[in-house]
Amino acid sequence: MKAFAYFFHHYALSAVLLIGIAVAVYFVYKNWDKIVIKGSGRK
Repeated sequence: MKAFAYFFHHYALSAVLLIGIAVAVYFVYKNWDKIVIKGSGRK
């Protein structure tokens, strides 16, 4: 049972990390034009 809790703990952490990365990538992809325009200073 201890091994299961250890595995579940790490699996949950990795799952949260992957979800966070996916959300960040989606957010950047959706707002890429605004980010690039603001970063380069062009209209």
